[in-house]
Amino acid sequence: MSDHALASCVGCGLCLPHCPTFRVTGDESKSPRGRIEIMRAIDADLLDFDGDVVEALDTCVQCRGCEPACPSGVPYGELMEATTRLRRSDEPVPLWLRLGLRLLTRRRLIAGATRVAALPGLSRVTARRLGPLPGRLGRRLRSTSSNPDLWIFTGCVMDSWFRPVHQALADVAESLGFTIGVAASGHCCGALHVHSGWHEGAVARAVHTMASFPGEQPIVVDSAGC
Repeated sequence: MSDHALASCVGCGLCLPHCPTFRVTGDESKSPRGRIEIMRAIDADLLDFDGDVVEALDTCVQCRGCEPACPSGVPYGELMEATTRLRRSDEPVPLWLRLGLRLLTRRRLIAGATRVAALPGLSRVTARRLGPLPGRLGRRLRSTSSNPDLWIFTGCVMDSWFRPVHQALADVAESLGFTIGVAASGHCCGALHVHSGWHEGAVARAVHTMASFPGEQPIVVDSAGC
């Protein structure tokens, strides 16, 4: 972790209203500045990755909503990723998490699981955990040209849960006279692998994703997490 990045947080608290976990819990250890204090203690060998520390770090959804609100420009996302890598140097990524991340490359499996989770008997349970799921997935976005003016990156979960967002983006692009391309295999960018501390898996997914967009056309991403 960078000492300069850790020191850049002055603890002003302007990040607090923008942190979803702090708003829900009111717990300082589950806020950006609280987690940075934990990172400082870890960096100074004053704390280990015990149960309370792991809980405070793992509850961060890494939305990085705190970053635009920070007047000091603290690179919170980079600090979280560096801390997770440090943790994984002693505690490997568990098998269940590796398997779960590998499922993100299975488009049909995600779509099928989404349909099942949206069934009336399960929808209430999944809504409490994940938010409302679409009852109907809608049509998957298709390329309009083999040599498009721009590429649209559809992502993994986004491609099943928010297909209307992709279609709205395509409609805007086409109304401006652009042809669009959708990569057949560039559906997992590796962001969740990075957040989980699985560096090798993240690199593999990133390389695969970049290779699926040939040429030099712009790549448009409408998923906040990718």
